[in-house]
Amino acid sequence: MQLNLVLIPLVCLLALSTHADVLFPDVKQSPVIAAVAAEDDPIIPFSSNGDLWMNSWADDDALYSGWGDGAGPGGKGGLPGPYNIYTDCGIARFTGTLPFIQGEKRNASAPTAQSPVNDKPSSLLYLDGRLVGAFHSPLGDAWIGYLAVSQDQGATWQRIGFYNQGEALPTNASPWTRDRNSNFRCLFFINMGQSYRLNTDGYVYAMGIGTEWAWPSRKIYLCRVPVKDVLDYTAYSYYTGTADGIPGWSTSQDEARPLSGVHAQEQLSVMLHPQLGRFLLLTYCQLFDAPTPWGPWTLAGTWNAPNCTVTSNEWLIQWQGGYQPGIISKDTGPDSFWFTIAGQNSPPKIAYQLQLGKMRIFLRRKGNGAVTVIKDPKTQSIRQGAKASFTVSASGDKPIKYQWKKNGVSIPGATRATYTIKSTASDDVGSYNCTVANPLGKATSGTAVLSITEHGK
Repeated sequence: MQLNLVLIPLVCLLALSTHADVLFPDVKQSPVIAAVAAEDDPIIPFSSNGDLWMNSWADDDALYSGWGDGAGPGGKGGLPGPYNIYTDCGIARFTGTLPFIQGEKRNASAPTAQSPVNDKPSSLLYLDGRLVGAFHSPLGDAWIGYLAVSQDQGATWQRIGFYNQGEALPTNASPWTRDRNSNFRCLFFINMGQSYRLNTDGYVYAMGIGTEWAWPSRKIYLCRVPVKDVLDYTAYSYYTGTADGIPGWSTSQDEARPLSGVHAQEQLSVMLHPQLGRFLLLTYCQLFDAPTPWGPWTLAGTWNAPNCTVTSNEWLIQWQGGYQPGIISKDTGPDSFWFTIAGQNSPPKIAYQLQLGKMRIFLRRKGNGAVTVIKDPKTQSIRQGAKASFTVSASGDKPIKYQWKKNGVSIPGATRATYTIKSTASDDVGSYNCTVANPLGKATSGTAVLSITEHGK
């Protein structure tokens, strides 16, 4: 049974790699962010069912989110009637302060009022009192990406320029189709604060890829449109590269060039982080950052997924199987943000429902941010049966993890600053040290020797 509880995350965080992706030589390490880390357990805010929880922060302080292939909020929770009606694409509303949010359905068939019903959400943007959505159809290798708009906070929707393969083109037809080899069939609006209020140049920006998942090139493209013309496909212009720091734009998507320093193989999400003043792009395994939508993009860190080309480690199991996270622009902290995520019920944590995570950001700074050992454990000679304790002291940015070793082998469960043997025996004799680590690095203490003698303490 799925209980309607908020599971408070543990203090312990995941330690993460900060190395650039060796398969993409244009990827460089962020000059601002040293590392990122997700708190170690996904949070289940309420019973739900589905994936693709891409969202936007509205002027009523609620988050509006899409979901795909499921019953949405309340689904699979034992509730009767409409709560367990399956839909390919729905719209939900979340209220409250993260992570203590409640969810409700706004539309269980949005915006698929026509057949065939096989649409999926890519992103949402709350703008000028209306909700604008980017959707694609069908799932996977989408035939078409298109826009839709809701004037009543997601309850009803109007498709813009949608048409099925082989049909006559409607007025203001979407140009983002497979037969045009469009790299914008899956479109991700860049959220800039509540109701897009952090935007200063009057443009809506969005990133694009061609398929929902398994995007072969992993290249990401950028487009923009004046805010007032967001529903007019002909008003969109496409990024063609940067010369002398100035971005170029074309009205033809065929002239679009991929962004440098960033890549993705499935749907992603992007926002402007207000406290950092940088754009953050979140994929299922990495976080990228940039000062502008066109870059330069750099790698802030790797946080999830053993299939990511950057080497992962044993601490990633809590987020195993999570995919297509939705970055949340509400309730950001000076060094953190929230995100949505779902999975395919891969053990032990990620289920096929809405889950929340909190991402910590570790900034580069002068000083002792990297962990260092400031006091080594002491060698001891004691009587058999007496208690032995080894303590290490470390400094650096938190969280700091500890792992004690005996004769070079990790001791199961010995993960605190002090390691105690309550009653020593002859097989406890040996050399002990401790490896300490935080997201900025690791260090190993000096070695302490434990011996047992008749005249020990």
